[in-house]
Amino acid sequence: MRKGRISIVTPVYNGDKTLERTINSVISQNYTDFEYIIVDGNSNDNTELVVRKYNKYISNYIREEDSGIYEAINKGISATTGEIIGIINCDDWYEPNIFGLVSDLFENEKVELVYGNLNLVEENSVLLLKPNMLSRFCIEMVNFHPSSFVRRNLYEKIGCYSTDYKLASDYDFFLKCYLNHSRFKYTDNVLANFSLGGLSTVKRDLCISETHSIVKKYIDDEILLLCFKEYLYKRITVYGAGFWGDCIVNKLTKLYTKDIIWVDSDESKQGIIKYNLEIQGPRIIEADRQLLIGVYDGEKIRADYEARGLKVVTVKELLNRYMDNLYEAYCQSISQ
Repeated sequence: MRKGRISIVTPVYNGDKTLERTINSVISQNYTDFEYIIVDGNSNDNTELVVRKYNKYISNYIREEDSGIYEAINKGISATTGEIIGIINCDDWYEPNIFGLVSDLFENEKVELVYGNLNLVEENSVLLLKPNMLSRFCIEMVNFHPSSFVRRNLYEKIGCYSTDYKLASDYDFFLKCYLNHSRFKYTDNVLANFSLGGLSTVKRDLCISETHSIVKKYIDDEILLLCFKEYLYKRITVYGAGFWGDCIVNKLTKLYTKDIIWVDSDESKQGIIKYNLEIQGPRIIEADRQLLIGVYDGEKIRADYEARGLKVVTVKELLNRYMDNLYEAYCQSISQ
């Protein structure tokens, strides 16, 4: 493994229409110490012809069937020899001459992951996207995969991409990095371009569903308990049986109390039993309940029920408290 070498991996399947642009964005960089691995899931279009056209620039061309994009990425990572690894899909492309910038940021030996801005491109329009705050990692993808570069030893420590997910395994990976207190470094530069119409945008509903299941998997009971400490053993109503309502009820029934009623205004959800609780209509809400937890925003619920004398807290407030606790632990860890 050569210190400072950048390894780029491109997974592709039937990408002959866009792959050449991706390849050119890699091989035209003014940084000489890089290698390029393309992993082709046995395309049946002209992808192989495109790759062969640039054969002298490509260090390794793997052409074989795979189970999906993340297996292809993992194969590519296994074939790399560089210290720094970037993943760029065949629909996307790098900005000119950014490898040197990325390499310089990794000169600090403590930096494990560099991430930057992204151009979202649709036909003739370009929208600049900037990453969100790291503290929001526990509910959404903060960085952008095409504009992120990872130190090799982080893959060795965290593992590569889970093939359990079709579209959101990059979120699973980066969330694990955050929860393991990996050292992120942001650069306020556009590093890559993302083309709308790729797999994750076409199958948006599946992507959201997978993101939710990842969130649920990693929510830490101990940190959640800290968020609820002032409400311990109160008589609680949870209003809302969507993803966040379900997640909160699941955790609350395990953490500390069984004195919960669960309501939703959607009649199709009423009567369903989960976590030994029956979802009921809001008419059952008792005026003497000590706390009502509203769905994600919950502002209408707050207005309606605080007027009736109930103490109301929204899931959004609880999540913000959760993220603050998690981010504080992250900052303390990386400052040591």
